[in-house]
Amino acid sequence: MSEKHVVILGGGYAGLMAAVRLAQKKLPIKLTLIDEKPHFVERIRLHQAAAGDRLKQHYYAPFLAKSGISFVQARAEEIRADARELLLSGEGAPERLSYDYLIYALGSYIPHDQVPGLEGAADSLADLPSAERLRAKLKSKPGRIAIVGGGLTAIEAATEFAERGKGAKVSLLTPLLDPGFSAPGRDYVLKTFDRLGIELHEGARVSAVEGKELVLGNGARHGFDTLLWCAGFAVPDLARRSGLAVDEAGRVRTNEALQALSHPEILAAGDASAVAGMDGEPYRASCAMAMPMGIQAAENVARLVKGRAPKPHNAAYLFRCISLGRKDGIIQYVDKFDRANGKIKTGKAGARHKEFICKFTWRSIAYERRLKLPLYMWPKVKKADLQRAA
Repeated sequence: MSEKHVVILGGGYAGLMAAVRLAQKKLPIKLTLIDEKPHFVERIRLHQAAAGDRLKQHYYAPFLAKSGISFVQARAEEIRADARELLLSGEGAPERLSYDYLIYALGSYIPHDQVPGLEGAADSLADLPSAERLRAKLKSKPGRIAIVGGGLTAIEAATEFAERGKGAKVSLLTPLLDPGFSAPGRDYVLKTFDRLGIELHEGARVSAVEGKELVLGNGARHGFDTLLWCAGFAVPDLARRSGLAVDEAGRVRTNEALQALSHPEILAAGDASAVAGMDGEPYRASCAMAMPMGIQAAENVARLVKGRAPKPHNAAYLFRCISLGRKDGIIQYVDKFDRANGKIKTGKAGARHKEFICKFTWRSIAYERRLKLPLYMWPKVKKADLQRAA
């Protein structure tokens, strides 16, 4: 069997997990991981970095070299899928890189072109440099911090800044606070906002940014000194530009085995994949779903190399973990299809649980590489679960 070149595009939770799992296989394969950044970013901790924590940086090159994986720091400009070739840009990077199999795991980001005046006016938690710039700004003059968005990132940032920011006045503006909470869960979050002095403007829709003011849909204005934009969802447009089959959001359309519908030698994992769960609904963008997808993509590439049929992806949900500052948190338990039930864990117990999950996430990747064993496991949907949900 001739050696196959497997390229992993993107070094986030899905891509890095895929690389580490594939490296364990005793197969005639060469592995290369490509990312624009030199180090892995723990995105689930970026709100902590913005609030003052120093995050440890895990550099790809030395980490991957111990498993025989090559690292190329570059930007992928085009996928020439028919030729199985990538066009790259970056200092010291090859202009072209051929592959036999490609794992597409470029993740997602929050776009800053959603309303007039937004670009250049708002900070973000897109990466570690962005979080560090925000940290420096808040340290010198916290003032009025306006956070736009009602998802988990916005909630975690708001509570983190309110707890730690001396003299900070935090407000959160959103059309709707995350609907994934049960009634008890939502009540707890709202009580936490009250305790920390966070102003919630639910029902607010931002239509423009003018100077240091948000212009709302009803004509009202909301002033700020620092603006953090946490609303919206987008994926890189590389797949669309390269002619792969994508959905309306630009995510790669795949079959149940994560193979791109237009090019089955490309497997998509993580936020940039449009694969649906066992209930037919798209998986929620999260590291909890990205890591199993990365592993499934790796396992299916290994099967394809051996001439076997790939297996369908199957993953179930357990809970949502939300930090509410360093001393508080909430664990919202859900069914296997991500529907909240009435069970929650809060307070210090919730904070400890969330911190455990954050540590577990990185250590799962690190231990798989170090021990060369398939340690990471996840819950799956069974036929009985589908019958009960019907």
